Amino acid sequence: MVLNNFRLQCIIRVLLLGLSVFLFFYVAMNTNYIVAIIVLGVLPFWQIFLLLRFIEISNRNLKRFFESIQYSDFSTTFKGNYNDPSLRGLNSALNSVIEDFKKEREQREEQYRYLHTIVQNIGVGVIIADENGGVELINREVKQLLKLQKLTHLSQLEYVNHDMFSQIIEMKSGERSLISIKEEDYFLQISITMKEFVLHQKRYKLISLKNIRKELEDKEMDAWQSLIRVLTHEIMNSITPISSLAETANALLKEMVLCESSTLLEKKETMEDVCEAIDTIENRSKGLIHFVNNYRKLSRLPIPALKLIPVSELIYRVQNLMSPQVKQKHIQLLLNIKDVHHAQLLADPTLIEQVLINLIKNAIEALSTTKNPCIEIAAFLNNRGRIVCQVTDNGPGIKEEVLEKIFIPFFTTKEKGSGIGLNISRQIMWMHGGILTATSIQGKMTTFTLRF
Repeated sequence: MVLNNFRLQCIIRVLLLGLSVFLFFYVAMNTNYIVAIIVLGVLPFWQIFLLLRFIEISNRNLKRFFESIQYSDFSTTFKGNYNDPSLRGLNSALNSVIEDFKKEREQREEQYRYLHTIVQNIGVGVIIADENGGVELINREVKQLLKLQKLTHLSQLEYVNHDMFSQIIEMKSGERSLISIKEEDYFLQISITMKEFVLHQKRYKLISLKNIRKELEDKEMDAWQSLIRVLTHEIMNSITPISSLAETANALLKEMVLCESSTLLEKKETMEDVCEAIDTIENRSKGLIHFVNNYRKLSRLPIPALKLIPVSELIYRVQNLMSPQVKQKHIQLLLNIKDVHHAQLLADPTLIEQVLINLIKNAIEALSTTKNPCIEIAAFLNNRGRIVCQVTDNGPGIKEEVLEKIFIPFFTTKEKGSGIGLNISRQIMWMHGGILTATSIQGKMTTFTLRF
């Protein structure tokens, strides 16, 4: 439309110029009007000047217009304060086209920001790389998962984990893989998916990373709880009537024994043996019921009532609760929570207190033979900005082969321990979306870590 308008203006001006020349020669040859001849003689030169000026201004504006389109610079405007209406119309048309391009670019930028925000905030790590390994896009989840500040080439992943880098390089489009990466005292279970796509005749790789450790642990916990519910149902159905009947029989036999005369000594001894046997059955039945009740505790934890609580307030409350026991055992209790004085935690305070109290009680028992016993409760923000709490004691530590089993239900090294405390504590942390882990150095220390 702009070019059509420019062409029309040029044709009109050329026609007017031709008409002016024709009139000049006609008047000059057929009349003696000197003034008219002079005016008609000047008019073509004036029209030539206006035509050249129009072409120069139009060319200059058209050049600026096409440069704006070429370099996507839509901030250019064309002033319309010319005396010539055609130039004002041309500039108005150019401004209208520039405004349309500007709106189109703003829409594309808005759509890009929208998609970029989604990619940056989804819970799956995303890497887009070209066929040479150059990284075109990396989202926040990948940086947090792999502890990266930036990633410009896939080869840099080799410094993070060689096995993961090799797996990504060898993967074909549509393949999935699972790899473990050790981080401090626990493992990340990372699921890797790779897809290839072509854009503008260039091949790209879309690599997604997700830590599925919690999902795997949830499945494991579901399996444990299913087993526990089955055992509870079956054992309780068998043991409860046995225990009840044994108590009744024992009471009746004892009454009979007490009523026997001394002349029936042999019969009395036999009945006493029966009573002793039934006593044994009764005690064993009660022991089995106690065992089943512990199973019930594992499978019937309350649903957390989540609310925001200051971390410092939670730890101070646990300190006040445990201070009498700690002082009684002459143990030094230290707090290190300076970094989280203003931090808040979304959790069930009662359940988290239960976990901390259980860990402190275990630490107190572990320090029974330690000189200068000490327990430290620490809280801080890790390099991912998540709250971490630790309970550390300077006791004898835990053997490596035992450390691998301490969270298994009913495993215990204590004479009177039930073996469910640490498993319940880990379940509570899972229910809060966190994890409970343990590290130990024999002869020096043991640390239990709660990561939220």
